[in-house]
Amino acid sequence: MPILSWQPYERPHRETAMTDESIALTASESLLHLLTHYVERTTPDRQAWHDRLMRLDRCEPRDLSKLHGKLIAFGWLEQNTGVLPACYRATRAGVRALEEVPVG
Repeated sequence: MPILSWQPYERPHRETAMTDESIALTASESLLHLLTHYVERTTPDRQAWHDRLMRLDRCEPRDLSKLHGKLIAFGWLEQNTGVLPACYRATRAGVRALEEVPVG
């Protein structure tokens, strides 16, 4: 019976490591496009709220709602449920997550 030797776990370098969240972004083009939409609008003014995106190419309305929910669940998008209902903005974590996605 072969003996397996124990090897210590070596963490990948930060610049090459992908988190579960960044993997989710690369696996779903629609999720990536939706986050990009909000990050682009949030970057100039972090405090501004933006209307909910109601249409996304090749995405059914119910699927778009699920995508918004995923972005909120990951902490990448916050929803204004008070004065400006149906308004969103990207969080700092959302901006960072988008920056971690490999280009190309």
